[in-house]
Amino acid sequence: MKYFFKKDLILGSGGVTFKGEDLKSKDQLEIHADEMRVNPQQQFSYFQGNVHGSMERKKKYEGKTTFSSQQLQLEGLKSLAHLEGDVRMKRQNYSITSGKADIYLENYNKSLKYFVMNDDVKMSEKMETREGIQTRQAFAERLEGFGRERKMVLSGAPRVEMGKDVIKGYRITIRENVDLIEVDDAMSDVQVKRQGSAQK
Repeated sequence: MKYFFKKDLILGSGGVTFKGEDLKSKDQLEIHADEMRVNPQQQFSYFQGNVHGSMERKKKYEGKTTFSSQQLQLEGLKSLAHLEGDVRMKRQNYSITSGKADIYLENYNKSLKYFVMNDDVKMSEKMETREGIQTRQAFAERLEGFGRERKMVLSGAPRVEMGKDVIKGYRITIRENVDLIEVDDAMSDVQVKRQGSAQK
């Protein structure tokens, strides 16, 4: 690691481990990478190569999120983490992959969107239904996750599959651990093969 005081620059390489706390949200962050570049006064950090880590919210019941990507930018002044390249995120019983992702730290408890994922989004969630444990999968170009509502909104040719059920529409909303699909587009294509399921 090299620290250039006059340039406000820290360079690190070879098994970098970063641990810190977001000053606004008090979320705990742990990041591992091959290389890092940090500007302490600007509260800006850049990580590259085999990036992976975790984020734990201040309120323990809100759970822990693990993530990985090829690059990660951490902007402390905006309480924003931007991930790019083979992005993977896992929280509780669901996991999501995409090309890019933004995680908003400060806005989480204000009921605003707390993560946005773009480019070939795929979501997989284990759910307990009347038929037993099933996997719900969703596909879209964009996914927006919201805090207190515990919901995710899919757009960009979204599609949700569960068992033999297939739901398509212009905009689809799914809620964590709830066997309910909300389709905003009246021209949606719904194919339901499972009996007793709750779709709208």
